[in-house]
Amino acid sequence: MWCIIPLFILAGLELSLRAVGYGMDTAPFQVLNTDWGRIYLCNLENLYHLFSRPVDTGNIPVEFAIPEAKEPGTYRIFVFGSSAAAGWMHSASFSQMLQVMLLKRFPGVRFEVYNLANAGLNSSIMRPLARDCARMHPDAYVIYMGNNEVHGPYGLVTGHLARRGRVMSPLEIRLHQGMRRFRLGQWLDKAARGKNMKSKNQGIPEDVSPEDPRLSQIWRNYEYNLRDMFLAAAGADAEVFVSTLGANLRHWPPQPKLIWDILSEEERDAFENNLREGKTLEANGQWEEALRLYASMETLTKSSPYLFFRQATCHWALGNYEQARMLYEKSLEGDSFAWVRAKHAFNATIRKAVNGYEGHNVDLVDGGAALEAAAPHATPGNESFADGCHLRPSGMYVLARTFFEQMCPKMPDWVRRHEDTAAPFPALADILTLLGNHEYLQEGTLNHLIEKSREHGMDSAEPLQKELDYIRAHPIPIDYVRQFTRLREIVKTGTEDIQLACKFIQCLGSAPQMGDEEVYELLRKLSERYAYEPSFQYRYAENLRFRDKYVELEALYRNLITNFPQQERAYLGLVPLLLRRDAPEEARKVLAGARRHQIPEGACQCMLGEILQHEGNLLAITAYTRSLREDTDYYSCVLDGLKETLKRFPEEAAAQADALRELMSTLHGEYKDWKIAGVLEALPGDPPTVELYLEVADQSPAPDLYSMLQQVNVLLDTWDRKTRGTVFWQEQTRVHPESALRWVCLAGSFEREGNIQEAEQTYRRALEPAPNYTPALFKLGLLELDSGDSKQGTERLMQAAANNAATAVFIAGECSTRAAAFADQDEVDRAVDFYEAALQISPTDLWPQVHLGEVYESQGRNDAAREAYKKVLLQKPESPVSAQKLQNLLVHMQTPPEAILAEWQNLADAHPEAAVPTYYLGMALESLGQLDDARDTYRRALNHNPEAEQAAYQLAMLEVRTGNMGEGLAAMRDIAKKHPDQVSGISNGLGEIAKTFIEQKKMEEAILLYNTALELSPTDLWPQVRLGEIHEAQGHREEALNAYRAVLLQKPESPVSALKFHDLMSNMQTPHETMLVEWQAIVAQHPEAAVPLYFLSTTLNAIGSTGEAKEVMRRAQEINPTISDVIASARE
Repeated sequence: MWCIIPLFILAGLELSLRAVGYGMDTAPFQVLNTDWGRIYLCNLENLYHLFSRPVDTGNIPVEFAIPEAKEPGTYRIFVFGSSAAAGWMHSASFSQMLQVMLLKRFPGVRFEVYNLANAGLNSSIMRPLARDCARMHPDAYVIYMGNNEVHGPYGLVTGHLARRGRVMSPLEIRLHQGMRRFRLGQWLDKAARGKNMKSKNQGIPEDVSPEDPRLSQIWRNYEYNLRDMFLAAAGADAEVFVSTLGANLRHWPPQPKLIWDILSEEERDAFENNLREGKTLEANGQWEEALRLYASMETLTKSSPYLFFRQATCHWALGNYEQARMLYEKSLEGDSFAWVRAKHAFNATIRKAVNGYEGHNVDLVDGGAALEAAAPHATPGNESFADGCHLRPSGMYVLARTFFEQMCPKMPDWVRRHEDTAAPFPALADILTLLGNHEYLQEGTLNHLIEKSREHGMDSAEPLQKELDYIRAHPIPIDYVRQFTRLREIVKTGTEDIQLACKFIQCLGSAPQMGDEEVYELLRKLSERYAYEPSFQYRYAENLRFRDKYVELEALYRNLITNFPQQERAYLGLVPLLLRRDAPEEARKVLAGARRHQIPEGACQCMLGEILQHEGNLLAITAYTRSLREDTDYYSCVLDGLKETLKRFPEEAAAQADALRELMSTLHGEYKDWKIAGVLEALPGDPPTVELYLEVADQSPAPDLYSMLQQVNVLLDTWDRKTRGTVFWQEQTRVHPESALRWVCLAGSFEREGNIQEAEQTYRRALEPAPNYTPALFKLGLLELDSGDSKQGTERLMQAAANNAATAVFIAGECSTRAAAFADQDEVDRAVDFYEAALQISPTDLWPQVHLGEVYESQGRNDAAREAYKKVLLQKPESPVSAQKLQNLLVHMQTPPEAILAEWQNLADAHPEAAVPTYYLGMALESLGQLDDARDTYRRALNHNPEAEQAAYQLAMLEVRTGNMGEGLAAMRDIAKKHPDQVSGISNGLGEIAKTFIEQKKMEEAILLYNTALELSPTDLWPQVRLGEIHEAQGHREEALNAYRAVLLQKPESPVSALKFHDLMSNMQTPHETMLVEWQAIVAQHPEAAVPLYFLSTTLNAIGSTGEAKEVMRRAQEINPTISDVIASARE
C-alpha cells in the first residue's frame, strides 16, 4: 500500500500543475474530433520546446489542418526536414514545385502536399511526426533532412548553447519525449536545464569540431530516426523518397578565425596578416602569388578550413577546377557545424540508413548529386544556394525535378492511368508565376544573411549586399492576374489541395478585378471542401465581407466556433455582425461562450467594448482600455472603437483624458500606430491632428529616406484636408526654426502650389539647421537637376546617398524614373543628366548605363553608346541585354569584322570565366570563317555556363554547317526538347543551312535538314515547300506533288505552294479531270480559302465549264477581292 502513496503524490502534482495552466501539450499534433472526422493540427509549441533561444522560423506556415480521411483520387505526400526543405530563404519551396510538376504530368489526380519541415528541426523531432502521419493515410514520405543533426534538438548545439557531456541514445530521447508529455516532466526538465532555458541568448553559436568523438552517436541517432520513419511509412503502405543533401561549396566560406590548431598569439597574428595580404592579391587578380603565400602559411596551421577555401578560390580563378573542387570539399569537411552545411558524414548516414530498405518502400534520391550536376564543374555555389545550405528557386527546381523523376515510375497504377507523357515539362518561370513568386531572394532575407555574415566575419556579405542593392533598384512586381488565371484552371479541375486553395483566394485579394460569379461559386465550393481548415475559412470570411455577404459570413463564423471553440478570431468576427443586425443579447451569449472556452481576456474585453458601445454604455471606454492593457493582438480595431466611444461621450473622455494620454504614449512606443493620434484627437484640449502627427514624427523619426518622404506626405496631406498648408507651415517654421522636417514640409507646400523657386530656397533653409538632412538634399537635388543644374543637383543627391547603400539605390532609382520620363518627352539632355546622376550615385546599378547607351543611340552618338554598353559588360559580363545591344550597334555602325572580333576579344579577356562575351567572341570568329576557333570558343562558353542557350544553339548550327550532322542535329533536338518555344527559330536556322547545301548541290544533306526541321516544328511548312522543290528538281515528281499537297492541306491560303502544285501537274501533263479532282478535294476541306477556289476556277475553265468557273471565281473574290493580284505576285 505504501508504494501507491508516491503515485498519488505525483498524480496530485500533475493535476495541480495542469489546474494552474502550467506547461503545454507536447504531442506532435493536436487532434480534434469534428463533423468531418478527426482533424490534425501541427503542434508548433512542441516543435520548439527544446531550444535555448527563440528560433527564427521566417514565414514558414505550419498552421494547416490535416483530415484523417482522404478524398478519392487523392495522392497524399508528407514532407519532412528543416528550413532547407521548408523554403526558409524564399516564400517558395521545392515541395510546392514538385506538386506543380506532378499535377502537370498526371492531370486529374489530386496531389495533397503537407510540408511539415521547419527551421531548426532535425530527425529527432521529425521522427514522432512521421509516426503520427502514418495514421493519416499517406501515399509518400518525401525527406530532405539532416542539416540540423548537430545543431538542433538532442544534438551538440541547441540554439546557441553547446550541450555538455554525452549525447542521448535513441531510447533515452524517446523516454525524454515521453516524460515531457506530463506537466511534471516539463517542470523537472526545465529545472534540470536551468539557465540554458533563457528565452533569449545572443551571440554566435559555439563551434563543434568535426573531430568531436560524440559525433558518432549523432550519426547513429540520425540513422535510427531515418529507419524508424521508413518503418512508419511501411506500416502505412507508403513509399519513401529520401534525398541526399547539397551544400554551397564555392560561395559560402567558413569563418576566417576558425582554426582547430592551438596557435600562440604571435602565430595567430601572423596567420591573420598573411590572410589579409592574400586577399589583397586575389582582389588584384594575382592568383598564383596568393597561392604561394597561402602555401607558406601551412607551416603555421594545417587545419584552417578558411585557408583551404581561399586556396580553392585561387585555383578556380586559374581554371584548375578539379583541384579547386577538392579544396572546397576539404574546407567543408574541416568547417564547424555553425552554418549546418552537409558534410560527407551526413550523406553517408543517409545511404547507410537506406541500405537494406531500397527496392522495397524506400528510394534514395540523389539530390546532392543533382545539384552538383547543375553547377559549373560539379561545384555548387550561388547558382543554387542562398547561403550555406538553403536553396534558391533554381536549386529548389533542380531538387524537385530529381524527386519527380524518381517518383513517377513508383506511382500506383491508378495514378499512372492519368499520366500524360506528352505534356511539356513546366519551366521554373512558369512554376514561380503559378506560386506568385520570382527567382530573387526577398529583401528581408538578404538583410538577414548580410547581418549574419558580417556578425561572423565572413566574406559572403559583399556579394549579398550587391544582390540586395540590385533588387532594391529593380523591384519585380508579381503578375497576380496571370497567377490567378493559372490557379483558377487547377481549381476548376478540382485537383488543388489546401495550399493551392489558399493561394487562389489570396491571389484574388491582390487582383479583385478577376472576381466574377464563376469565381465566387468556386470559392463557395472550396469553403465547403475545406470547411475543416480554419486558415482558409478566415480568408473566405474576408472575401464575404468584401462582397457584403453578411448572412453567409455569420454562418461561417458560427461553424468555426462550433468546430474550433478555442480560436478567438471567430468570436471577434461574429460579435460585430450580431451588433450590426441589432442583436446585443446574442452577442453577449457569444462573449460568454468565449470566456467559457478561455479565450484571452484582451479579446474578451474588445468584444465587451463593442457590445457596450452599441448599447450606448460609457463603460465601453473602460473595456477598450482594459483590452489595450492586456496586450491584445487586435489593438488597431480597439483603437477605432475607443475613438468612436470617446467622441460619443465627451464628458467621460475629459474625465479620463490624463490616463488615456498616458496609455496612448505607452502604446505608441510599442505599436507606432498612427491611429493613436486619432484617439488623442478625440480627447478635449488636444491640438489638431497634424500637430499630433508632428509629435509622432518628432518622437519617432523615420528610419530611412523612403519612410521620411512618406512621413512628409502624410503631414502635408493631413493638413491639406482642412486648408492650404503654406501659412500653417510658415508658422511652424517660425516657432521651430531648428526643425528641418518643418522646413521640408513648407517647401513641399510651395512645390504643391507650383512655386518652385520658393521651394528651392526653402529646401536650402532646411539644410541650415541640419546640413545632412536627407529629404531636403534629395528634394533639392531633384529640383536642381530638373532646372538644368546637373552638377549641383548630382552633388546634393550624392551627399544624400552617402554611406547608405539602400538610400543610394532608392535615389538612383528615382533619377532613372525621371530620366525615362524625360526620354519619353524627347527631352534627351535632361534624360542624360538624370541617368548620369544615377550612375554616380549608385555605380553598382548598371541599368542606368544601359539606358544611357540607348539615349546616346537615339541621338546618333554611336561611339558614346558603344562605350556605355562596354562599361556595363566590363562590370557585369553576364549581361545578355547589354551584349546584344553592343553587337547590334557594332553591326549598325558597319564596323569591320576584324574590329568586332577585337572588341569581343578584349571583353572576353577581361572576364575569361564569363559565358556571354565568350559566346559573342565565337560569333565574331565564325563570321570571319575561323570555324575551328569558333567551335572551341562556343564550347568554352558552355563550359562556363552549361545553360548558355545561345552558345549551345550556335555550336549545334556550326556542327551541322561543317558536316558533323549527327552531333549537330542531336544537339538541336536536345535544345528543342528543353526549349519548345524555340523550335520555330531552330527550323528556320536549319532551313538557311539547307539552302547553302542546295547551292553546293548537296541535296541529301539538304533533305535531311528539311526533314529534321519538320520533325522539330511540324507547323512550320516552308521546309515542306523546299522539299517539294528539291524533289521536283531531282525529277521525283510524285514526291514533289505530295509535299506541295501536304502544305496546302494545312495552309490552303499559300499562293506559292498552290502555284507550284498547279504548275507541276501541268508540266506532268496531268489530265484536267485529275487536276479537277485534286482541287475539289482541297476545296472540300477548306471551303473558305480563296487560293484553292482560284485554281479550281482555272481548272474548270480549262475543261470548258466556264459558267461554273465564273461562280467559283466569284466565291474566291468574295473571300479575297485581290486574289488575282495575290496569285500574280506569287508567280513573280
